[in-house]
Amino acid sequence: MGNYPQLVINHEALRQNASLVNKWCTDNNILFCAVIKSSCGMMSVARDYVESGARMLASSRIEQLKRCRDEGFAVPRLMIRVPMLSEIEEVVDIADYSLNSEEITL
Repeated sequence: MGNYPQLVINHEALRQNASLVNKWCTDNNILFCAVIKSSCGMMSVARDYVESGARMLASSRIEQLKRCRDEGFAVPRLMIRVPMLSEIEEVVDIADYSLNSEEITL
């Protein structure tokens, strides 16, 4: 298998599970938003999610959202942490949505 630690993704199982989650969400009028941070922003995982029906990709990492944009994924991008003040312009440029809870950030 190679050097450790190592993350091995079963893409077929991921797509099956994501498709099932998407169906549950759709059946209940919920928008399926897939968080890619847990896979270190692997574009193959993001692709699996989008192909399985994810309507949005989310991460707390600006660089992961930027890669999604640069790879041409046709779904909105969601920043799931409050950006530092120095990151606000970049977040506005890269993310379609951003979760914010601090007045100064807004």
